[in-house]
Amino acid sequence: MNTREKLRDILASCDGMITRAWLDQQIDALKKRPLPTKDPDRVVDDEHVATTAPGVNGLNNPAADESTKISVLLLTPTAGDLNRLKREYVSKGEPACLRLGGIVADDAVMIIAARVNELASLATLLHWWRFDRYSHIYLIAPSEGPDITGARALAVCQRGASRVTNQITAWPERDAPLFLAELLTDGIADRRVHIFAPEHTAGWEALVGDDNWREGGPKP
Repeated sequence: MNTREKLRDILASCDGMITRAWLDQQIDALKKRPLPTKDPDRVVDDEHVATTAPGVNGLNNPAADESTKISVLLLTPTAGDLNRLKREYVSKGEPACLRLGGIVADDAVMIIAARVNELASLATLLHWWRFDRYSHIYLIAPSEGPDITGARALAVCQRGASRVTNQITAWPERDAPLFLAELLTDGIADRRVHIFAPEHTAGWEALVGDDNWREGGPKP
């Protein structure tokens, strides 16, 4: 149960008027409750609970599993990641974020969240993940003027038969890339991997932070 659900239940338990004195009583009661034991292998926030598998530094490491094909790949690169993607890498020395291209399924979907001008430069790098072009580009927030190059967007790449089940036809109420990726690929139950992820989230394997750029190891 997340924080909002707990608050809702507490407020619903009041039989009469909600007063300052009643709220103080509830706060005192909450302070006396023992804190739940935290599982060291779980990452918890208000919205998601993600169980991590052993990997680099004890975190889940999608690059370690070279046998299961990836059906949905989500990229949310930072400006620093984009600069590093432009470098040249020696054969069999590619960083983890690029080695995953070898285990992307033949009918996979890749979604990239970036600004329009960043998507233009990324178009020349799609081959790392075995894609050759964007099939759709959606603006996910209005631009501040007629120039849309700096507007936030979501690009979709597909290979083989289309497995994208939905489209974005209006400004989304929630523009979080993870939410939109799940909306577009609803119904694809196979392996999902998030590259350049800010954190681990439920339902996705993820490469977070510097784990994206660990070099070496055989190319899948």
